[in-house]
Amino acid sequence: MPELTLGAGAFGVALVTLPLSAAVGRRIGALSQPSPDRWAITGPVPRFAGPALLLALAPALDAGRLLALLCFLVVGAVDDVRRLPPAAKALALLPGALLSAWATGRWEVGLWTYVLAHALNLLDHVDGMAGGAVLGSAAVAAFLPGPDGRLAAALLGASAAFLRYNLPPARFFLGDGGAYLLGAALAMAWTPAPPVVALAGMAVPLVDTTIVVLRRLAGRRPPWVGGTDHLGHALLRTGAPALAAPLATALAGGLLPFLAHVVTDA
Repeated sequence: MPELTLGAGAFGVALVTLPLSAAVGRRIGALSQPSPDRWAITGPVPRFAGPALLLALAPALDAGRLLALLCFLVVGAVDDVRRLPPAAKALALLPGALLSAWATGRWEVGLWTYVLAHALNLLDHVDGMAGGAVLGSAAVAAFLPGPDGRLAAALLGASAAFLRYNLPPARFFLGDGGAYLLGAALAMAWTPAPPVVALAGMAVPLVDTTIVVLRRLAGRRPPWVGGTDHLGHALLRTGAPALAAPLATALAGGLLPFLAHVVTDA
């Protein structure tokens, strides 16, 4: 199957190029100091996975969607090196969303790439959590009728390779560039599917983001200011093992769209 070839190719490319991206991240200062809510203090960790992940996804993309994802990546990569104000980032991501809509001829693709880019970035608050969500969701999208199976297969391979370096204790973080890229790509993969199934495929980051935003607004705090009020932090406080977060998001990311497909196809 072409999807299997794309997935295997994306896995191989990402596995080889992610260490190179990490080296570049260290050199240009795209580094994070993990806090205790990531379960392990490992010293400065590079947060520059985006370039390697885009290279892995490229064979599954046409020129228009590749350019759109590059726009998401560039905004996040700049923020990984030199922090941008939240409003500036929100505006800078709009060209990527507009290009997504233009490249696919569907306005809703532009909307969901913009929303899911932000949502996956917020979900990336515990080692392996965002990568696990993409892995589980893409695994189902690659084989269901409706989604873009080629892009989903590439996402599956790329996220599996990334988790090789990102499972706790992480040696490499997505960074904003990687999170924006994977979120937008996941939206592109799911939006051709029936709306209920597509929404289920994107549900894990969307649910976490919705809960966090509502909590912060209720507490009269700006939604864009970080905190320890995410689903992953709640899981951590139960004393769950470090691998619980990526396993939970991978299972939920795959199970929800599969059940939605079964129900809507019945």
